[in-house]
Amino acid sequence: MNSNSIRVTFQSDDDAVMALEAAGFSVGRLQASSPRGIMFGDFDIQKWRNLSASDRDSLDGHLCRHGSAGAPASVTINSADHIPAKAINKVTAAALRAHPTQPPESPNG
Repeated sequence: MNSNSIRVTFQSDDDAVMALEAAGFSVGRLQASSPRGIMFGDFDIQKWRNLSASDRDSLDGHLCRHGSAGAPASVTINSADHIPAKAINKVTAAALRAHPTQPPESPNG
């Protein structure tokens, strides 16, 4: 996680995808247990294995599922000028509703 990122955890990858899409993010295609890229806006993001290093670097973040389908998932969003704070706040608020005692991780603690 870079110094300008935020990471939140959801009870399932489905919950994470719903929150991201509701906030205006596109989520990459599912590929077993590999991460899924996320970008703010309307994009068709390929499976992780089909993304070059440059493609991965240009993502606004990623979603990682921690186990089999339905397992908890973490979302990391990289800070970028084109992502409205309102969209990031919407994702973090959804995560906090799922885990009210777990604050988002930020670079400053």
